[in-house]
Amino acid sequence: MFGGALLLSGAIGLGPKASQSTAPGGQTQIVSYQGSAAASGMEILIGIAAIVLGILSLIFVGSWVLALVGFVAVGAALLMVSATFSGTMIRLFTTTA
Repeated sequence: MFGGALLLSGAIGLGPKASQSTAPGGQTQIVSYQGSAAASGMEILIGIAAIVLGILSLIFVGSWVLALVGFVAVGAALLMVSATFSGTMIRLFTTTA
């Protein structure tokens, strides 16, 4: 389940995105941003690894260690993605003087 979600979010995160906002004066501002390609690629790879580990842990009934390793990999991927996202948001909302 987590592996599939990581796989899809990594694939969706590769494309550029744009956000449009209107200022009080009526001016329209378009801000475009793109996520890190390395973070998206790592998300896809960890998603595939989590899917494979989940299937292997279902096949080999006594190997609960595979599920635990999958959870650790998914946790590491979520930590990396949240760090990338927070860095992007800080860069978006701060201005240079």
